[in-house]
Amino acid sequence: TCPRGYYPEGAGSVGRTCRVCAENCSLCTAPAICTECKSDKYLTPDSWCEDDCPQGYYKKKVGEIGSTCELCPDDSIGCIGPESMTECKKSQYLTAEGICADACPDGSYPDGVGTLGRTCPVCMGNCSLCT
Repeated sequence: TCPRGYYPEGAGSVGRTCRVCAENCSLCTAPAICTECKSDKYLTPDSWCEDDCPQGYYKKKVGEIGSTCELCPDDSIGCIGPESMTECKKSQYLTAEGICADACPDGSYPDGVGTLGRTCPVCMGNCSLCT
């Protein structure tokens, strides 16, 4: 087996070597397949280490080593955590609390058309119902 930060290369019992992982990978199985990141990078769904996560994923910070990109909940296309959405899909509305809902709560009104990006802006002046 190879030490941390290296991956095995070669077949059979003779001539095998350990090659260094890519710069930001702390563990890898091949030159472009990271399984754990270092240097405050996030492991993406493509098994690479990046500063940011792709759309539909949020940053799950573990520490300098081991942080990952986690899939947002099914009803959102953007989030900053498992319970804090930034944009909803499936014709749902994004509430002020960062939740995707079928309808807006009292004190807000539905805004948007289509299946993506609907929001619930807050009513002005302490109104409980508005349009």
